[in-house]
Amino acid sequence: MAQYEWASCPTPIHTQIQTFCQQAHTILGDALVSMYLHGSLAMGCFNAECSDLDLLVVGHEQMSVDTKRRIMDLLLHLSNAPSPIEISFLVLPGIHPFQHPLFL
Repeated sequence: MAQYEWASCPTPIHTQIQTFCQQAHTILGDALVSMYLHGSLAMGCFNAECSDLDLLVVGHEQMSVDTKRRIMDLLLHLSNAPSPIEISFLVLPGIHPFQHPLFL
């Protein structure tokens, strides 16, 4: 089984992530703080046949219902094309300054 990292991943995977990031940036606009790739693809053990794509999105504020719907539509369109997307959304005031536990 071939294993990949971001720099060596198959073109369809690279395109899927770039497309998500570009379109999510358009949807979220100035509310977006950053997006991060983590998990197997970031760690160099991504298997295109069974791994998912792990993304973390940090925003300045909670998303509106309309924004959530637009992001959901984007994920429905892009997930499993070719890999499933696992995504977490965090809000900056909820994680900085950091305190444990993160979610109450």
